[in-house]
Amino acid sequence: MPARAGGQGSRGGSSQRGGAAAFNLNWDGVWKVRSQITDRGWESEMVIPFKTLRYLPGQGRVWGLNVARNLRRRNEQSFWAPITRAFYLTQVELAGELEGLGLEVHRNLKLLPYLAGGLKQSYTPEKYGSEFARNVGVDLKYSLTPSLTLDATANTDFAQVEVDDEQINLTRFDLFFPEKRPFFLENAGTFDFGKPEELEVFFSRRIGIDPSGVEIPIDAGLRLSGKLGHYNVGVLDMKTRAVEGIAPANNFSVVRVSRELRNRSSVGLIGVNRQSVTRLADTRAWNRTIGADANIGLGRYANWFSYAAKSQTPGLEGRDGAYSSALEYDT
Repeated sequence: MPARAGGQGSRGGSSQRGGAAAFNLNWDGVWKVRSQITDRGWESEMVIPFKTLRYLPGQGRVWGLNVARNLRRRNEQSFWAPITRAFYLTQVELAGELEGLGLEVHRNLKLLPYLAGGLKQSYTPEKYGSEFARNVGVDLKYSLTPSLTLDATANTDFAQVEVDDEQINLTRFDLFFPEKRPFFLENAGTFDFGKPEELEVFFSRRIGIDPSGVEIPIDAGLRLSGKLGHYNVGVLDMKTRAVEGIAPANNFSVVRVSRELRNRSSVGLIGVNRQSVTRLADTRAWNRTIGADANIGLGRYANWFSYAAKSQTPGLEGRDGAYSSALEYDT
C-alpha cells in the first residue's frame, strides 16, 4: 500500500498543513534564468511562463510576490518585500503586491514522448547471446481549467529523474526520500494526509518501486488534481506491471477531497486502495485505507489539527487505526 509511517530523514522541503497550499521544494516547472557579473555586481533575470502557473484569469487581480537572495560572504539575506526573522519566504501574507496583471486563460498542453533502445548481452549458459532492447512511452499534461490539471502516462520511464541525496541511516527507522518524479509533483500537497515523516496515508514513492529498491514498471496512469471552487480535489489511478518473484501486477487508486473554510480552516476525506491484478505467493490481495481530517483556526494564533484513519488488509489482525489531535499556539 502506498503509505508510510515511522520514518526519519530529510524531507527536502517543508510541508505545511493546508493541502494544495503546502510548500514543495521539489516542484520542477518550466522556467528560464540568465545570470552575469556586471559593473554593478551579480545580476540575474528569471522568466516563468504563465503557462507554467495555475491561476484564475481576470483583470485587476493582485498577486503576492517575494524574492530572496542569500549573500554568503556577508551572512546576509535580502528580500524584495521585508520579512522579519520570525518568518520565512513562504509566509505569503507578508509578500509584496504585484498589480496591473492582465491575465488570460491558458490551456496548457504538454506532450513528452520518449524512445529508448540498446543492446543486451547475456553470457549465462541458460541464455547466451545478444538481444535488442527497446521501449517507447509518453507523458501528457493538460489544464482542464486554469486551476485543474490532468496528468496521464503510458509505459512510464523515469530514467531522467534527479537522483536521491545519499544518506546514512544509523537508526531502526526508514529514511525518507522525497518524491521527484514529475508525474507526481504538481499539486502534490493535495494528497497530503497525516503528519509528514511520521504517518502518511498516501506516499507516492510506494508506486513503481519495491521495498528492496527493485523497479516496478508502470503500464499507465491518470492523475487529476487542483481546485474546484472552494474544494481541493485529487484523483489518481495507476497500473503497475507484474515482476516475477518480486511483485504482482497492482492497481493503485487514491481519492482526496478537502474543503477550505474561513480563518485558515479546512476539512477533508481520503480513500486509498491497492488491488492485485495477478496473484503472487506471500502477498496480500488488497489493502484499503480511509481517513478524515480537520484543521481549525482559532483566532489569530491558535490552530487545532486532528485526523483519524483506518486500514483493512486480508489476513492481518491487530490494530489498524491511527489518530491524532494537536492544539498549537504560536505568536
